[in-house]
Formats: sequence, structure tokens, C-alpha cells
Amino acid sequence: MPGSFLGCDVGERQEVFGTVKGGDFLKLCGVMIFVMILAGISGCAVPGQEFSEDKTGEASWKMTENPADDHGRHVQAVYGEGSHRLEIDGNVYISDQPVYSGTLSPVSPDSDAIETIEFWQGSFQYENLSLDEKYSSADVGILMDAQWDASQRLFADEMREKVMDIYDGLDLEMSYVNTRYYAGEDGQGTEENCVIETMALLDGFPLISTGQGDYMRSFCKIGHQGVSRMLLAGIFEMDSREQLSVISLDDVLKIVEMKAEKKDIYGYSRITGIKLAYMFDVEDEKIVFDPVWCFDTAIDDVNGDIPLFCVDACTGEIAYMSP
Repeated sequence: MPGSFLGCDVGERQEVFGTVKGGDFLKLCGVMIFVMILAGISGCAVPGQEFSEDKTGEASWKMTENPADDHGRHVQAVYGEGSHRLEIDGNVYISDQPVYSGTLSPVSPDSDAIETIEFWQGSFQYENLSLDEKYSSADVGILMDAQWDASQRLFADEMREKVMDIYDGLDLEMSYVNTRYYAGEDGQGTEENCVIETMALLDGFPLISTGQGDYMRSFCKIGHQGVSRMLLAGIFEMDSREQLSVISLDDVLKIVEMKAEKKDIYGYSRITGIKLAYMFDVEDEKIVFDPVWCFDTAIDDVNGDIPLFCVDACTGEIAYMSP
């Protein structure tokens, strides 16, 4: 990524995203503060092992080395009743890469490609305060894509492509989530800018932070004059790994049905998507990761899908439940 694209020199540092008018961007990005979460997961079958007994001894679940065979499948089901009634109506997302457990190492993107950055474990931030103040002075409202006119859509698409090119140049694996468009009048005319939201991936699998009950999201604020703020999270690479077989989608749905009927799962929101993801934690000063089946619910057009609950892809136990 050319350094000139990042715009003006960095002024006096302030809190990340704290200068945006109305605190809107601060609110949007609060979910990104890195939190290590949840106890480690173990017990997956090694490749070739066909069944794995759950810890309650109630059933043996079919294990698969190829969960991606169910990628793109649409699931419709209703389990349980009353306040524990769970409705599922969504598509399945699964990376076509092998599934592993192991340890992670934080990645430090090429500092020559970004000006004035701060690193912390698995995340980094960049800010250009003078440019951000100019963008912020123009922020009079937020528009999502359904509200854009043709000119705004052209601008937003251009900014999204620039941001994804930046991430490609930094060798970061990101999945596009959404774009928030801001525009208003300042002393020099209309100063358009966008906030591009992405989700960190590891070999195509989303990374989940159960401390916030969300995937590891990243944000980049950008306009014609360049990037004013960037906050990335979940920036890891595999340090050590062991390939695993995981509980099949059909059997994880049986587990969810069983737990809904036992009222171990509450269904106050409709499930709109299912993902196989990696959940990470710190054990003995190492960052460990293991696979989980995530059942997502749609919050709104701005925040998109978040996990309602996650099932350990090795044991069938509930690994995370939204409060």
C-alpha cells in the first residue's frame, strides 16, 4: 500500500475514534477492543475417527473431515417451544480449508506500508488526526447502502475497493461486512467519507471473541484524501496446528434440537446463518484456537449478524451463549 495514500501527517494522538462527531464512530468501533475470552476447547477427533461420544454420554456424534461439503446449504427448522422456541432460517458458511486446532501468533503488518501505528496482541491501530478532524466536521449523518443515490454508491464502492486493496497489500485475510457512508458540508465543500467494516478470517474461518459475543471486526475510515483511522483486530497466523475431524452439520443440528427441548438454549432471536469458526483463548501464555459451530442472528442493517450461541465442534457442548 503506498504511504502517500494515507494522507496528511499525524497530529497529537487521542483515543482511538474518539474525535468523531457525536461519538457515532466510537460507538461503532467499541466492539473492537481486543479481549481474550473463554476457556479452551479440546476433544476433537483426529482425521479418520468416525464418531465421538459427547461428555454426557447421551450420544455418539458423527465426525467429518469435510464439513465444507455443507457450505451454501440452507437450513430451516424449528426446535423447542415457548421462550425456548428456536427458529432457524439461514445459510451455512464453511471454509473449504482443513479444520485445525492449535496455537496462534499475532501478526504485525508491514510498518513501512502504514504511518504511525500502534501494535498490541493480534490488533493494531492507525490514525491521522488532522485528516480525521476534516472528515468528522463533515459527518452529519450515516447512510447505509439502501439509502445511497447513484453518486454515493459509486463513491462507496470506490472506497471499499481501496480498503480491500490495502488489506491485500498488507497480506491480511478479511471478509467484507458493510459500508457506512457519511457526508456533509464543511468550509471547503462536501467532504465524503466512508467507514468500511470487515471481519478477520483465518484460513477462511471467522475468528470469534466471546468476550464481546462477536466476530473479530475491523474498521477503516476513508475518503478521497486517504485513510484517517484504521482499527484492526484478530490479526493472527497459525503457529502450530493439528488437523481435526469435527461434528457434522446434521449432528450439530440434532444437538441444538436436543438442547432446545431441554431448555438449555433460548431462542429469543431467529437464527439467520450458521458458520464454522475458530474460537481463541490464552492458556499458559499461548493463544490457542479450536473450532466451533456458530449460530448467528441478525441485529440490524448496521451491525449485521452476531453469534447467538456457539457449539463446540468437538464435544457438542455449548461453548458460548449470548446473555
